[in-house]
Amino acid sequence: MKKMKKGVQLALIAIVLSGCSNTSHIALLSDGDLENKNLQNIVPGQTLKGDDCWYQHNLSDAFRDAIEGTEYDTMVDVNVITKTNLFVFFNCVAVEGKGVKSSEINKIGASL
Repeated sequence: MKKMKKGVQLALIAIVLSGCSNTSHIALLSDGDLENKNLQNIVPGQTLKGDDCWYQHNLSDAFRDAIEGTEYDTMVDVNVITKTNLFVFFNCVAVEGKGVKSSEINKIGASL
C-alpha cells in the first residue's frame, strides 16, 4: 500500500476538523410573563451566557442554561451562535445577552 502524501493528509485532517458557524441576533428571549408589558423601556442587567451542545442542541436549553442560578427570566439583545461539525460533540448553540427581570417591566399605560 502506498503512503499518502503529506498534503493530502493535511487536507483530510482539515476537512475532518472543520465546521460551520453562524451568528444571529434575537431581540428578546423570555420565560417570564410579558403580557401587556411595555417592552420599549427595558433596562437590562448583567451579561448572561449559556450553551447547549451535543447531537441535539436546542436554543431553549441554551437560554435556560444562561438564566439558571440568576434572578433574571428574560434576555434582550441576544447573540445566538450555532456551531456544527462532523463530530457531534462539537455541535453547539450558544446565547449571550443582557438579563432582565420580567416582573420589573412596566405594564402598558403604567407610569414610569
